[in-house]
Amino acid sequence: MFGDDRKLLANWLHKTYGNKLTREEEKLALRFQCSGWGRLSRAFLTEIYHGESSTGEAMSIMDMLWETNYNLMELLSSRFDFAGAVQAYREAHLNQYMSLQDYLDESYASPGIKRAIHQVMGIVNELEGILKCPPKRVFVEVAREHGEKGKRTISRKNELLALYQKCGEECDELFQQLSDEPEGSLRRDKLYLYYTQKGRCMYSGEPINLSELDSGYDIDHIYPQSKTKDDSIQNRVLVKRELNAVKSDNYPIAADIRMKMRPFWTELERAGLISKEKYHRLTRSTEFSAEEQAGFISRQLVETRQSSKIVAELLKQRFGSHTEIVYVKAGNVSSFRQDQRLTKDGQQKQAGQCKQNEQTVQDPLFVKCREVNDFHHAKDAYLNIVVGNVYHVKFTRNPANFLREKNAKFSLSRMFDFDVSRGEDVAWRAGPEGSIAIVRHTMRKNNILFTRRSAEATGGLFDQMIVPKGKGQAPVKASDPRMSIEKFGGYNKLTGAYFILVEHTAKKKRVRSLETVLLMYKEKYEAAPETYCCEILGLQEPKVLIPRIKINTLVSYDGFRMHISGRTGDRIIYKNANQLVMPPDWQQYIKNISKYLERCRTAGRELELTTFDGITDEANLTLYRLLLEKLENGRYRVKYETPAQTLCSCSEKFRRLSVPDQCRILMQILNLFANTAASADLKLLNGKAGIGILLTSKNLDNYRGHSFKLIHQSITGFFEQEIDLMGEMLS
Repeated sequence: MFGDDRKLLANWLHKTYGNKLTREEEKLALRFQCSGWGRLSRAFLTEIYHGESSTGEAMSIMDMLWETNYNLMELLSSRFDFAGAVQAYREAHLNQYMSLQDYLDESYASPGIKRAIHQVMGIVNELEGILKCPPKRVFVEVAREHGEKGKRTISRKNELLALYQKCGEECDELFQQLSDEPEGSLRRDKLYLYYTQKGRCMYSGEPINLSELDSGYDIDHIYPQSKTKDDSIQNRVLVKRELNAVKSDNYPIAADIRMKMRPFWTELERAGLISKEKYHRLTRSTEFSAEEQAGFISRQLVETRQSSKIVAELLKQRFGSHTEIVYVKAGNVSSFRQDQRLTKDGQQKQAGQCKQNEQTVQDPLFVKCREVNDFHHAKDAYLNIVVGNVYHVKFTRNPANFLREKNAKFSLSRMFDFDVSRGEDVAWRAGPEGSIAIVRHTMRKNNILFTRRSAEATGGLFDQMIVPKGKGQAPVKASDPRMSIEKFGGYNKLTGAYFILVEHTAKKKRVRSLETVLLMYKEKYEAAPETYCCEILGLQEPKVLIPRIKINTLVSYDGFRMHISGRTGDRIIYKNANQLVMPPDWQQYIKNISKYLERCRTAGRELELTTFDGITDEANLTLYRLLLEKLENGRYRVKYETPAQTLCSCSEKFRRLSVPDQCRILMQILNLFANTAASADLKLLNGKAGIGILLTSKNLDNYRGHSFKLIHQSITGFFEQEIDLMGEMLS
């Protein structure tokens, strides 16, 4: 900072800190002010941030920036203790008396994240009250970053064909062979790796016999899975089975293999068939250092996402030293799910218990299928606790310290094959009757509480498109009586802030109705509710019985639960609030259907079904009947009688549809069970769309003789209060 800008800053700092700062301190203060660190004392600027020079003298962060090549973010990394000093100072001085709302107002979180954090803290507070004590540990899931699990934007086949076209005549035979491969077959990693390696073993260079692809060749991890959980293509190669057995978990690759194969690997890298990172891993000649191994472990334990850090900081502030905050990588939980296997004879095993090349599939109990219900969120939370606790107890918070322990051994690929404990803290008991039996028992449960955040609507007052004269619900300019709707049109689709229950006179009798408080007249309503009902809603002798019913509030109609979603005309729209429960085997099948239809959408055409998809017309018909049975029985028949009759009358037509069209109809039927306001598009079945929309009349007198209740839920769903909307107690 120089000139007038520097003088202005100096004056501001002088007023803020009460004394004059040096030029370096001013620079540092400005840097941290701009970084969102808030008010900082001079002691913080000059004394807290210290490093150590080669002579042992204390160095400030400004000295480090001047004397070294480190930038500010490097100095704030774990390599130095500056970041720890920042955190300690903030905990001691900055956030001590801030409310949750004040803290979030000062934070860098987006509005969506702030809403989620409010929910998280509300749930944690209520659980503490239920448990009567603070939790010992809170596990924070670290979701995958954007792009970490991204979808391919180009098919594997097209990508390989483009690369092979650049390789010249030496690849003509493989190019022709690749051209004849069905699109779906390259989803097999072994076949894909075969073509990225020009049909040769990566460790011997010998041609691969495709007829022995499954029996004679394995996929090997270059960086052993015992050291790092990297299952990406850039860490995997296709090799002869005997060579994979010899390599085992050793790294680097044997010198004789590297010497022999380096020219071939270089050729693949230059052709773009393997990445530079993969080439580096193949050709590297040094072992993993202790620092690298600690880094591999740290990546399973440490969090970098800012939103998770905000939650962790709030939890620390809420519970203090009574509670440990433990981060859990979503990838670790996903690996744990995948490691739960089911043999052909129906035995549940963990991957470490399976024999080499034993044919297994993922245990359906651990399959995550978002299309069936929302229970996967709760089950994911449970698995985060299980997996996170094992990693936390095994490695503690400092992997470097763990590696210094006597006989410190670890294998990230076999974390759950052995007992894990530290002192009296037992995190995992190995064996079929150990901890995994408890996990399987818990994963079978479906008695999970489900709540939805209710809130008042905000935002635009109406649809911004002006409709023609004679139409509309609000004039273009309400303050000018000349701008009437009859002459100039108006705005349509007025936004409702929330609902109210009103008793009023209609046709000489008292009735009850669910009415809307329009956002544009919200202040008028809250100032004089009855006046609003008379002047805006046109009701006679109104009496407001329930003054506020928020959007997404739960109601029960004859036992069928719904969330109030909106309105259309004189009817109320709802979202289904009943979670569908399906046998685990069907969850995998529905997931297969969803993946196939997604590939068709990406390709822009109907793809041929293969055995790899695992979809048949017989299974589709069985699933159709199962879903129809759900609609015809239990609580679903209360509101889905018409869709059930439609599906029952069209079952024979469903049988005659092509298998892809059957899949599309099945996914539309599942929309009926989804916890949204979506409907089912059955045009392929009976030519109709919009089937299954949940509606009721706003006039509750139409439902005399039925049970119609408003349910206030606590944030966790543990506590509920029912209000009978038809009862006499409200009068």
